[in-house]
Parts: sequence; C-alpha cells; structure tokens
Amino acid sequence: MIRFEPSPTPLTFGAVVAGVQARRSCDPVVRRALGAIAVDEARHAALSWAIDDWARGRLSSRDAGRVLAARRASADNLAREIARPVPASVLSHAGIPDVATSQRLLGAMNRSLLDLV
Repeated sequence: MIRFEPSPTPLTFGAVVAGVQARRSCDPVVRRALGAIAVDEARHAALSWAIDDWARGRLSSRDAGRVLAARRASADNLAREIARPVPASVLSHAGIPDVATSQRLLGAMNRSLLDLV
C-alpha cells in the first residue's frame, strides 16, 4: 500500500531519531542496525524533499493551500506522537529519545527547515 504524506518532515524526523538511536542504544547490535537504517532514512528524506520541491512548483494556488493545511495537520500529528511517553526499558535498549529530547529535536529540525520551505 502506498501512503501519501503531505510533508517530508515526518520522514526527516524519522531519520534524525534513527541517528540518535544509533548513538544512544545500550545494545551494540541495535546501534549498528540503526546506524544503517539512519543512513537509509536520510536518503529517503532527501528524496522526499526533492520531490516536494519539484511538486510545489507545479501546484495551483488552491492546491498549494490544501497541501499547506495537510502539512499543518501532519506537523500537529507528529508533535502529538512524540509527546507520548515511552517505557524506560525501551528508551535505553532502542536508544529512543525521551519526550523532552524528542521535542527539542523536532523544534531544532523545524527551525532549520524553515530555510528550505
């Protein structure tokens, strides 16, 4: 199944989190696996931004407004997702950042992406 995501931001955040996990996991096997996944996710995010750039130039102003509204909804959804606490055992083993760190990462990423959009 193909799922349309109106914004490259969630995919980009996934790459950021995978990179953090690759450095923070207490399990060396998980760190190695997530290191490879982070690189792959970063490539997917880069492709997503390239497609986004190409597509935005082809949208009517009406469609651009609809995409912007969908992007805002997607950003709100991502912010809600990362606000959910994760069990401490998962945080350590998988290297997942806690809620506060995830929110800081998302904020920093969003600020740096303002230059791209």
